[in-house]
Amino acid sequence: MGSDGMPAGTVVSRGTEVAGDDVASSDGHVVWRRTLAIFVHLAEAMIVTAIIAEMAATIVSIVSRHFFNSPLTWTDDLSSICLNLIAFLGGAVAVQRGRGMSLDLFVQKMPERWSEIARAAGIWVGIIYVVRVLMTTPEFLKQAQISRTPNLRLPTTYSAVWVPVGCVRLGAFLIDRLLRVRSREVLIGGAAAVIGAAVVLGIGKLNEQGVLAIP
Repeated sequence: MGSDGMPAGTVVSRGTEVAGDDVASSDGHVVWRRTLAIFVHLAEAMIVTAIIAEMAATIVSIVSRHFFNSPLTWTDDLSSICLNLIAFLGGAVAVQRGRGMSLDLFVQKMPERWSEIARAAGIWVGIIYVVRVLMTTPEFLKQAQISRTPNLRLPTTYSAVWVPVGCVRLGAFLIDRLLRVRSREVLIGGAAAVIGAAVVLGIGKLNEQGVLAIP
């Protein structure tokens, strides 16, 4: 019997259960981190490939135009596709690595608690933006399927698809950053971001209805 009047085996069982929960949580964390790492490596490989392809197309176009007097117009279409891939996947990877563009002069001067709330609010704003873009994606891709590139006559979907792909990865990386922030700051920052987004969208809606006259 244990000191609390319960069989000793019961105490060991509870300890084993708690340890099992910790292991399960750790396993889930490892899977999440590995999945994100795969996303990053795959995105980086695609970005490097797109950069090389764009550089090669540019060089070939210059050589063809200046030495053979035969411009290659299809290189413009290829460059447009590569540029979208680089921009949207590259932006997501930059955020994941903490190298995205940001103006944090005022955040750095805040007390630690308030700076954490401000950073959490910033992450929430990014997530709201991603959700907003993805809500318009079906119609966006539908329109892209109709139009064609000027030279190769390919559906502009080849270029447009990198917008939602990049946003999905950006959303995953933002959620990962949010998971590293304490729960209280996440909740307060989320509330601030939602209120701010509601104000901005409300002003936009009033402006569309003619109630306001903001250029």
